[in-house]
Amino acid sequence: MTCDILSFYPKDISIRWAQCHKDSSDYKTLEMWTYMKSVLMNSDGTYNVTTLLTLKPKMEDNGNIYSCIIYHRSLPTELSRSLTLTVTEKEDNTGAVITAVVLTILIVLFLVLVGFLYIRFIKKDPPILSEITGNDELIDMNRMTLTCQIMDFRPNNIEISVCMRRSGEEEMRIIYTWRSEGHLTPVRISRSDGGGYGEVVDMEEGRQLMNGSAGHEDRPLQLEMTPIISRKKLGTFICQCSLQITPSYDRDNGAELSVHVNHPALTSPVSVRRILNVIGVPPKLSIISPERVTHEEQLTLPCPINGFKPRALSITWLKRDKNHQETELVTWNSGGQTIHKEKYFHRVKEDEHEDKSYSYISSLIMQPTIREDDGVTYICRTFHPATHHREDKEQILNVTAVPVLDLIVKGQEVVCVGEKLDLSCKIHSFYPSDIQVTWYREDDIIIPSHTTAPVLEYDELYNATSSSSYTPTMKDLGKKFRCQVQHVSLLKAKHITWKLEEILSLPTVGDIMCVSAPPELGNTVTLSCAISNMHPGDPTIQWYRGLKKLNSEDWKTHLQEDPESKIFSGTTELTFIPTTDEHGAQIRLEITHGGKTFIKEYPLHLRGLYVFSEISSDPDIPDYGRPVTLRCDVSGCDPRDTPEVTWSGTGGVLEKGQQRETRGGGDILSCYLTITPTARDYGKVYTCRVKHKDKNNPIEKKIHLRLPDGQQSACSAI
Repeated sequence: MTCDILSFYPKDISIRWAQCHKDSSDYKTLEMWTYMKSVLMNSDGTYNVTTLLTLKPKMEDNGNIYSCIIYHRSLPTELSRSLTLTVTEKEDNTGAVITAVVLTILIVLFLVLVGFLYIRFIKKDPPILSEITGNDELIDMNRMTLTCQIMDFRPNNIEISVCMRRSGEEEMRIIYTWRSEGHLTPVRISRSDGGGYGEVVDMEEGRQLMNGSAGHEDRPLQLEMTPIISRKKLGTFICQCSLQITPSYDRDNGAELSVHVNHPALTSPVSVRRILNVIGVPPKLSIISPERVTHEEQLTLPCPINGFKPRALSITWLKRDKNHQETELVTWNSGGQTIHKEKYFHRVKEDEHEDKSYSYISSLIMQPTIREDDGVTYICRTFHPATHHREDKEQILNVTAVPVLDLIVKGQEVVCVGEKLDLSCKIHSFYPSDIQVTWYREDDIIIPSHTTAPVLEYDELYNATSSSSYTPTMKDLGKKFRCQVQHVSLLKAKHITWKLEEILSLPTVGDIMCVSAPPELGNTVTLSCAISNMHPGDPTIQWYRGLKKLNSEDWKTHLQEDPESKIFSGTTELTFIPTTDEHGAQIRLEITHGGKTFIKEYPLHLRGLYVFSEISSDPDIPDYGRPVTLRCDVSGCDPRDTPEVTWSGTGGVLEKGQQRETRGGGDILSCYLTITPTARDYGKVYTCRVKHKDKNNPIEKKIHLRLPDGQQSACSAI
């Protein structure tokens, strides 16, 4: 049976014969008694081929279906053509015919026997070689199968050699040898009668005897050969030779691979050749986008280059500015690299996989800046020589600058309770200009706050100042105030804190009170002043008795802190025994806290003693030749008891005619002295002296009469 396959391309094609028994729907592949002629090329570049199936039909074969099945890359599925075999019985002749037939059969049998014995044991048939078939394109370092059939030879005594000549080599070299007989490699032979079944006699896969020897310095072709010999009818043999090769693009592309067969029926070996067309696998590129690109911080742009073979590859990094001008930064290949710009560094990590493919990670390392790199495109360009594949991957950089927060500055030197506190923070060196600033007291938002419009600096970065006002209380002592910034350059908000470690609460100072009985000459007197709402509790306290500054041992201060509010409260007490000279004097208390002095006074009036007022002048500004009246009031006078009053000047006691006393309401006695100043009165001191009849020591008040000296005049009391 003959099957012609016409006008196909490319050349590689798979053909097999199958048998379907008439009582079954299953097909059985026939491997023996098939033959495929040489593939022929047509004038238009397509190919033709003829395949044969030889059978010896029997009656039980009647009705069987035989199919020729082909597979080609141009077909979506397998294509088949079938034939139903019809077998008939021979007609029965008469006796004469039988006799003639018997004689003829005997003669034929004799001739057949002779021919069979000749063919079987004497005749030698040379082998016929098919072309080496397989994929037209072989992938670098991929295991591929090539097939060559050695047909119709007898006896089973062949030697197969696989030879190779690479580009640039002058001589063909043997890389593999196998023999079907001999001591080098035993062989198993399968026998088949062409009917679809066979008996395995003795078959064994061949093994590599010589692979890359012969003194060749390059890596040898990775090759394994599997010859399977089958016996055909009439004693001829067929050998299916499978070559498992792993070619290298760098060494084996364009090499000539040939199968040489030697046999006793040949005077010289026969051979078939094939040129190896080894191709590579192009790389696949991607650039991993960075999560953040920060001004003047190291940035690595990784470009994974995956799944290519062979290894040879060139990598170029380029920069395309905003004017679309491209500049080469780094050029790299397996032989080395060239860096064209000192700002950049380049690193390549290489991996080799089990399938002999390669992966690179090309990393461009730099420190981007706003001025040079924001909005600029970086390009990773590769070229794979084996596949002539060129590919670019691009990454546009959006450079940001992280804001820098200066220390928080308070606007007031001293922070006081209940007074406005101004806090400010300068935020600078950020890009782009959009920024959000929020102020917090601990975890509470402080409002209001104000941030100035960002100002562009000379280095293309922005700065702004944010401020907030707040009125603190004592509860804010020890609290942290936070200026928090949110910006596109930050993964999370950035902040700076300021702690209110000192706060001033000015004291509330009460009046001086006498805590004992009314002051009396010779008895102990205790004066007390209450201090409250104060922080810190370190005031400076000073008591005075008249003009005399007292020592700290003369008084006691008791201050206590409220642990919850941190407020100090307490009293300061002055204890002393008054004298007659201190009657009418002012007891003064000075409390200094937070740079401010609080003054409280207490007029000391001893029970039973007169109280003098200061001497006053009418008019306030005396002048020469004009009457002046000096006045001094004495309180505490018993209406039934008039004290002795005496006025005196620098020169002695004055005349009574110039003096007079009048009674006011209650216990007040007013004492007057009227004089007409002359030049002799310039700088004179006048004294009013009052003496109680029961007291030995009088009480005095003095005034220094200041008359005009040039353009001014005044009276001052002493």
